Amino acid sequence: MRRCLPIPLVLWVSASFAQQGKPPDDRNLSSCLAGLPRCDLSRLTPGEINQVGQAFTRRNLADCNAGRITCDPVALTESELKAVMAAYAERNLDRCMHGSSNCDPTLLDGKQATLVAAAAKDRNLDKCLNGSPNCDATILNAKEAAAMAAARRRRNLDNCTAGLLSCDPTILEPKETALVSAAAKRRNLDRCLSGSSTCDPTALDPKEAAAVSAASRHRNLNRCTNGELGCDLLQLSTGERSSITISAHQRNLNKCMSGLPGCNPTLLTAPEMAAVVEAYRQRNPSQPGK
Repeated sequence: MRRCLPIPLVLWVSASFAQQGKPPDDRNLSSCLAGLPRCDLSRLTPGEINQVGQAFTRRNLADCNAGRITCDPVALTESELKAVMAAYAERNLDRCMHGSSNCDPTLLDGKQATLVAAAAKDRNLDKCLNGSPNCDATILNAKEAAAMAAARRRRNLDNCTAGLLSCDPTILEPKETALVSAAAKRRNLDRCLSGSSTCDPTALDPKEAAAVSAASRHRNLNRCTNGELGCDLLQLSTGERSSITISAHQRNLNKCMSGLPGCNPTLLTAPEMAAVVEAYRQRNPSQPGK
């Protein structure tokens, strides 16, 4: 049963409030309807008090259905209490099915407890298959344990193929060991071709060594062509050195024409010097010629 004030008491309170003859206060009524602490019941009319009571009933029912701590179950009718408890049991079942820490297993019936146990077993199997440290292998059956072992081997093979520290080579099968070795050889070749300091040239076969040497010469040629540090002129052929000299001369001319630092005027020919002087005059038209 809903707990309410006795009807005579409500009528007496309503009449005493109404006798004060205070004008309606919409803001106060809104506060009372919302259940706010600034509500002044003494300023309400009997009709407004009924509205406030109805608003409380609706708000309390909503709070109870949502499982809020503001729910007052004593104020619910018997049918409302049954509906609220059914909704709470449904929410509890959902929490238990997902392994939530606020699941209350004592509220589960036999069928629900079976469903929850099966869901927990499935979650544990997923953890075991994914290598989670929270896996409880002791509750796996023979088929599940075999699946877990196979998943572990696949993960280990992936780790070894990728060259990860988590690789355990001791559990690799001969065929897997060959795959891992081939992957390591490819990684080393890639490092050598890119000029990485972690390249192991001793692991290269003659064909790979030739490809790495060609890639190194190409990188050196690019550095020399662009005038970068690390250029080794001794690695260049006669034709390449000639091409590099032309590129260096052109870079110097471009710097001189643009008035950039690094211009070496002693390397300019007479026509180039004249062009550089003219470019300077064009950039600085107010400067008198000498």
